[in-house]
Amino acid sequence: MINSIIIWITLGTLFIIPLIFNYFQIVPIFAELKLVTLHLGAGVISILWLWELVIKRQITISIPKQGLHRSLGQWVGRNPTHWTLIGAFVWFTALIISTLLSPLLSISFFGAEDNRSGYNLYDYISLFIIFLSVAIRFRSTLALKLLIYTLVSSGTIVAAYGIAQHFGWDPVGGNFGLNRVQASFENPIGFGAYMVMTIPATLALALFAQKHTWTSLIIVLVGLQLAGLWFSGSRGPYIATLTGLFTFFILAITLGHIKWISRYALILIVSGLFAAIIIALPSDQKNIGLKRILSIENQITNSKPVSNELTGGLSGRFNIWGSTLELTRKWNVPAKESSINTLLRPMFGLGPDMFVYSFPIVSKPRTGIQVVDHAHNYELQVLMEQGFLGLIGFTMFSGFLVVSAFTTVKKIRSSNYRLSVVAIIGLALLPPMIGRMVEIQSGVARVSDLAMMFALFGAIIALHELVNRQQVSNNETSPTTQRSTSAGFFAWKIIVLGVVATMIITLFIRWDIRRLSSSWHHAEGFSQTSSFDQLQAWAKAQSQAPERPLFTNGLFTEYFHGAILLHSQGDEEDALKLMLTAR
Repeated sequence: MINSIIIWITLGTLFIIPLIFNYFQIVPIFAELKLVTLHLGAGVISILWLWELVIKRQITISIPKQGLHRSLGQWVGRNPTHWTLIGAFVWFTALIISTLLSPLLSISFFGAEDNRSGYNLYDYISLFIIFLSVAIRFRSTLALKLLIYTLVSSGTIVAAYGIAQHFGWDPVGGNFGLNRVQASFENPIGFGAYMVMTIPATLALALFAQKHTWTSLIIVLVGLQLAGLWFSGSRGPYIATLTGLFTFFILAITLGHIKWISRYALILIVSGLFAAIIIALPSDQKNIGLKRILSIENQITNSKPVSNELTGGLSGRFNIWGSTLELTRKWNVPAKESSINTLLRPMFGLGPDMFVYSFPIVSKPRTGIQVVDHAHNYELQVLMEQGFLGLIGFTMFSGFLVVSAFTTVKKIRSSNYRLSVVAIIGLALLPPMIGRMVEIQSGVARVSDLAMMFALFGAIIALHELVNRQQVSNNETSPTTQRSTSAGFFAWKIIVLGVVATMIITLFIRWDIRRLSSSWHHAEGFSQTSSFDQLQAWAKAQSQAPERPLFTNGLFTEYFHGAILLHSQGDEEDALKLMLTAR
């Protein structure tokens, strides 16, 4: 029962995150509702998981016969997914230590800017819970199919909304006059990155569709996603999608019959034609997709930065990467610290969400005021904020994920197609993961697309274990050993559950709910007709969440302009009071 609830909460969280944002100015922060959804889902999963451990009065142990006389290291060495989990543990350990060593501990734990999501410890903990939930709970064909349906349905909805934005219909979000649509994401790159995962997964479902009606539906879905990807105008996702589709057909050749490849190729061609029809429709927005694709070669051949200004493309990224690598020699932080902390910086990094504060210290002078809050390369971001230990952990994690995927393909292939459903699931999960790992080499991942990325990582482990379980005979494991727990130990489990659950609930209320309440008050200010009522609403919002830069800086601006107005009217005393309030 609890297992099913956790699966559905995980699926619901993954479905909602890419879709939800500041509809109709309910909140002023674009990604705030995404973060609240992630933290709430992860918190509920954690509490349910702990409760499941408590109510199990018996501990069940299953030991492989072949592993009874082997060391733990040898046992782990037999399974790449175990090494993947060890890599995740090393990575998470680096996150914890780097947070404790952070020069701004509160910001490293909670983050400073909501639109700079996915890199503070609170977000990372939530993402790892999603990863573990999928890796451990989704070890059945039904659960993995539900995950694929969640990815496909959410991806299709955001693609359709992105297409609507391109043609000028944007009733709830506002595309801010961008030629490159962003759908329900903070950035067109994030939108394109989600399509990288969605397109191969949707294409794989074609073999589940035996009737022509369902095949036509798959063609429409893939066509919408291809058009959405095109309108995002994101070169990195273009290349990553091609990589994912190339991987898809290689796997299809490896795992399937010739009819698989011909069916998939035909559906992709027809979907591309359907997307071309959508793209060719007249629109007020400039269609920059073709221009962006044609510029890829120029970006590669002329990738050297010509100035210090922040620009798009590879030249802009090389500019950022150069200054970022400068940090690996100095490890500058925005505060004085002890020599011990300085010595530990290379191993444990600057601290989660600290890159934005250290980058300006080493970057070259420029005229713009843009803030660089991401290294535009995921591994480089991990190195900067979690040090070489974090990079080692992530490299182990991602490397053994690829090994696990390769091992899974080999085992499915050796099963003489008896696992055809599992093979289709593999086609729906492995190419999106490969494509996404290519995309993060130059992308700017946020919670809106990171949640599904971590879920895909977990799905690779779940699929590997599912294939193993279907191929392992019953006599390879010894009878389970059960050990009843004492009443005293059970009481301690109840106490631990109560303490941890209280901490999770308290954290969510005092951080997420408090800030959500302040955000509602801030959004209400925009609907006020009186300037005084508007200012009161914003002052209340700022008092509830004084750590939010958007609220504090915005309120300062209002007080400042009010003080200038009073001063120009000759009311110097009130103008001074208002200016002091602003300060």
